[in-house]
Parts: sequence; structure tokens; C-alpha cells
Amino acid sequence: MSKPYKIGWKPQNYERRVASARIRCLNTLRQLGKQHFPAELYNEKNESDYRIVVFSKAYTNKEIVIAQRLKDRGTKIVFDLCDNHFLLDEDRNTRLKKMFEFADHWVVSSEALGKVVTNTMGSEKPLTVIEDAVEETLSGSKVDIVGWVKAHIELYKLDKFISANQHAHATHLVWFGNHKASYKDSGLAHVNKIRPLLEKVNQSDPLTLTVISNSSEVFDQVFSGWQLPVFYLEWSAHTFYKAMKRHKIAVIPIDVNEFTNVKTNNRIALSLFLGLGVVADSIDSYQEFSDCSFLDSWESGLRSYLEQPELLDEHVQRGRRLIRDKFSIEIIAGKWRELFERI
Repeated sequence: MSKPYKIGWKPQNYERRVASARIRCLNTLRQLGKQHFPAELYNEKNESDYRIVVFSKAYTNKEIVIAQRLKDRGTKIVFDLCDNHFLLDEDRNTRLKKMFEFADHWVVSSEALGKVVTNTMGSEKPLTVIEDAVEETLSGSKVDIVGWVKAHIELYKLDKFISANQHAHATHLVWFGNHKASYKDSGLAHVNKIRPLLEKVNQSDPLTLTVISNSSEVFDQVFSGWQLPVFYLEWSAHTFYKAMKRHKIAVIPIDVNEFTNVKTNNRIALSLFLGLGVVADSIDSYQEFSDCSFLDSWESGLRSYLEQPELLDEHVQRGRRLIRDKFSIEIIAGKWRELFERI
């Protein structure tokens, strides 16, 4: 009698603090486990049991060797990519293309990224778009007591900033993300795009802006001299969701380029899920949320939310319904399961 098959999953990093590993792999594995589906984090000792191995954003020389070994023994290889890494250096490009060539099936996180892959690698291999699932919960490690204490001290400082007398009538905005991504100017540098608008609106409708990121040094550089109350909060899994819910509107300015345009809807979807209105620059994956956010309508969008709080609530409820129907972990894990069963 043949042994039951298993799926092995190898993300680029096994750390829960790494968003791509957590969202693209670890959360999905946990959901599949609830369904008693035979998928696990890749373990070399179990290679003989694997019928399929997913390499998620993982294409180092070592991982290419593993993929070759697995392929030689008849294991199907799935390669999952969630960023346009074809724009990175030549060495990484060579390894990336080699992993694509090894793979029997390609998975990408957005339709726009799928077009990049087929334009670069051709369309000879089957390709499936599986989006990011919205993380309904997020918490830090229970053993990280020092981190928990530090994070809650900073959250207390944020609460003092928001509740200060001079901000009693302010609408609280938030920007969140890495201070810099792996390609060109990105992250916090994009917020400068909306500085004139925010300072203009602040003259008639008081605003504050909280930045939740991972570099206070870059924050100090970008926000020096702003004519708007700003606050920096170090990102922590212990407090991120709590901090987000202290705010009314998420602002997502984007310098749209060939790197940012293939990004997932993660930031807009998460903001809506957590109860915030969203004003953003549009990329392809954001268009699905055009009926429950303001895309490329910065001043009219901000002022609409300020003047019509009921509209903000309506957008949030509409966004949550869309997330439930298309981007919940149950839906996304189901897409992975369908793919595995099809293969």
C-alpha cells in the first residue's frame, strides 16, 4: 500500500515576523491543518513523503539544489512569488529564473505580477494567481516579554499623543509599512507626496499622522519640519492592530512603478478590515476595492470622510464583505488546496 502524500512548504524565512512568510505560508499552513490537509513546513527528513513542495519566495543556491534533488525523485515543484524580483541584481535574477525553470507550476500573488512572469519567462508552465489572505489576528511571541513591555510603553505614548488637548478635534491618520523596500525609493519616502495636501487640509480640519514603521531614523529625516502633528511608532506584532484601531483613516501614497504596481492588496484590505477608511494611490490590485475607498482622489477623498463619517462606516462594511467573500484565510487556503489537488 502506498503511503499517503504530503505537501512540503519552504518559505524564504521561517520567522513569523517576516510578513511574506507569515501571510503566504505559515497562516495558510495553519488553516490547512485545521482542515486536516497533509501539508507541513518543509523538513529534509521527510523528503521521501512529499508529492509536492512549494518554494515561497525561496530561491537561494541551496534551495535550487534542494529543488533539483526533489525533481529528480519525481516530486512536483511549485514556485510562489509575491514581488517583482526580476528588477533586482543580476545574480538574484539568474537564480530566480533557474527556480522558475525548475518549477512545474507557478503561483503569484497578483494578476499584474502574473503578467510580469509570463512576459519574462513565457507561458509554457501553468500559472495560478493566489492572493494574500487578510490576517484577522496578529500577536507577538508569548515568550517575548521584554518586547511586549516595550511595545506597550510605546502604545501608551501614542495614546497620550492622540488624546492630547491640542488634538481633541483632530482626525487621526495612519501610514504603515517598511521604511524601505528592496527596489528604488519606496516606503516612507512616498509619504512626502501628500505632505502639501495634508498640511493644507490641516489648516481647516485638524489632522494628526501616525507612522508605524521600522526606522525612527528615516522617520526623522522624512518628517523634519512638517506643519502637521506627527508621531512615530515602532512596528510590533504585540501592538500593531491595537495601534491601527486608534485611527480613522489609512493613507497609502505610492510611487507607482514596475515594482510597486504588482503588489498585493494587503495594505488596503487590512486597513478596511481593521475599521479604517482608506485614501490611496491606485495600483492594479487595489481596483477591486474602488467602491469602498478613495483611489487617486486625495483631497476629495479626505474631505469626504471628514465631512461624512457615515460614508467611512459604509466603506468599511462594504470592504469587510468583500474580504470575507474573496480574501479571508478560508478562501485563500481553499485556493491552495484546490491547486494541490489539481496537481
